[in-house]
Amino acid sequence: MNDTSKDEKQELKNKQNKNRMIDYHSFRHRESHLDVLIEKTMINQSKFKGFYNLVMTILILYVLTLPIYNYLNKGYFIKLKMFQKMFKDLQLIILVWPLFHVWTYTSYLQQLMILRGFSKYFLIIYEIFTQSGIFVIATYICLNNNLCTSQLIFTVTQCIVHFFKMHSYSKTNRDYREDYLIKKKTGETPISSYPNNINFSNFFYFLRAPVFIYQESYPRTTGFRFNYCLLKILKSIFCIILVYYVYTEKIESIFPKLMSYSLVELIIRLYIPIFMFCFILFYLIFECLVPAYAELATFGDRQFYDDWWNSTDFEEFNRKWNKMVHMFLYRHVYVECINRYKLNSSTSKVITFFISAILHEYCLCVVVKLFRPYMTIMMMFQIPIIHFGKKYLKNSTGGNFIFWFGIMIGNSLIFILYNRSYIYEYGLDF
Repeated sequence: MNDTSKDEKQELKNKQNKNRMIDYHSFRHRESHLDVLIEKTMINQSKFKGFYNLVMTILILYVLTLPIYNYLNKGYFIKLKMFQKMFKDLQLIILVWPLFHVWTYTSYLQQLMILRGFSKYFLIIYEIFTQSGIFVIATYICLNNNLCTSQLIFTVTQCIVHFFKMHSYSKTNRDYREDYLIKKKTGETPISSYPNNINFSNFFYFLRAPVFIYQESYPRTTGFRFNYCLLKILKSIFCIILVYYVYTEKIESIFPKLMSYSLVELIIRLYIPIFMFCFILFYLIFECLVPAYAELATFGDRQFYDDWWNSTDFEEFNRKWNKMVHMFLYRHVYVECINRYKLNSSTSKVITFFISAILHEYCLCVVVKLFRPYMTIMMMFQIPIIHFGKKYLKNSTGGNFIFWFGIMIGNSLIFILYNRSYIYEYGLDF
């Protein structure tokens, strides 16, 4: 009797832990931290908003004055070579998103086949084929066409995004189905409306929502705000112009010297421009494009990142800077390892970190068309640094300084190593 009681208590504890881990990243109505268009956001409530406005003023002046400086000193307003490359084979890139979008419906068809009683083994093969197939398509497009770097990045990014959606839709409905069958026998209420959630409109909204993990419903806004969306689009255009300027004026000009300068000299020359490039790109994606897309989808949870700039170790940074990807890896790798494969927390974290590194490496390998696992090595090297930081530098000023030092130098080093490998293999034909 005591053994039975202990087993029941342990089962209840496991169930509570499982629900706690799943609910750890639940969706709710939230605004973005740096959204100046919403009154009650962190930046608008902060006494440091003036510094934010100062940075914006500097960037606006940079965009306005750089063409004038170029014309007076170099005879041109803006370098057009990169712009022309971006529009080469544009018709192919325009087809990439709808192609991946249509391919993603194979995961919806899989659920319909499950409801119709198709063979379990056939469905396993079907899932492996369809989810790996999107990587095959993306890799083929990138490696067999002379695409611009921005087009390559767009293609592999869309591949990863749609793979996440396919995988999450499949695995979440598997969990819904298992829960439904158990609760049906016991007479309890299931955690979902399965199988009623398997319908076209539900899947269609999941595809157009800015989220990588599936659930049958999400917090929604009351309506579409045209002015808000328009301002986000205008800010996106401004950021794209700014990113273009930084890349063509401050980064691309170093390419002919990548093989002749020493590694130290290259880092000194590039760490500020590359940091500016990455930071503006972050702002463009997470504060302009994704919120505009969320507004079109009337998606209620706008907190796509957290205060990563206050990080004191790289685990905190990885958790905060891209919450959409982090939520996917947490829910479908970390929690999966613990609940389904009964691995301990430490092993699950290493596996999650390794899979994240592999996905990053895949993107870079396809973009540079070479296998040079610098990213994977550097990410795995973060594991002992994270352990040291959590033990000695957690929530400290010194930890934040070390974090920023790693970001500034690490991004520059990755850029230099991959581009040097590309130039050594293919020359300066970017």
